[in-house]
Amino acid sequence: MGLLFPAISIVKEQAQRAEAKAAVVQVSTAVKNYYTEYGKYPLAASTTKNAVLAGDNNRLFDILRARPGTEAENPRHIVFFEDKSAAATPPKAGFGSDGVFYDPWGRPYQICIDPSGDDLIPNPDDPTGPPIRAGVIVWSLGSDRARANQGRTARITSW
Repeated sequence: MGLLFPAISIVKEQAQRAEAKAAVVQVSTAVKNYYTEYGKYPLAASTTKNAVLAGDNNRLFDILRARPGTEAENPRHIVFFEDKSAAATPPKAGFGSDGVFYDPWGRPYQICIDPSGDDLIPNPDDPTGPPIRAGVIVWSLGSDRARANQGRTARITSW
């Protein structure tokens, strides 16, 4: 049993990372699809340049899921992102009761949208370095275990 536990831990961590990677790609794709449909990014009117949506990502997901009250931002009521309720309390890997989208470790996904349209977003890993050429970037902070074991950031990114 002592030999089996570390192997199970590694497999679980790999599965969580794969789930988070799929989610960041899905979120990024949903925002890009919204842009294709409406010619602007969701929240562009209310978001300051390169604002990072972390714990308050619920409004963005309300728009992408065509929730009631988002008619002004999503007038065609197109569902760009499907619902998935979180599997646990506190919420992990899905939407919590607060409408926030959480990663497999229970942290809100980080999202940065460039409302200016120049498709240049400062790199969260290196703010003084060259910007990322994208209209939206999405990331999960990953697990503390992965950070400690890998000796580098465990961030799972869409770029």
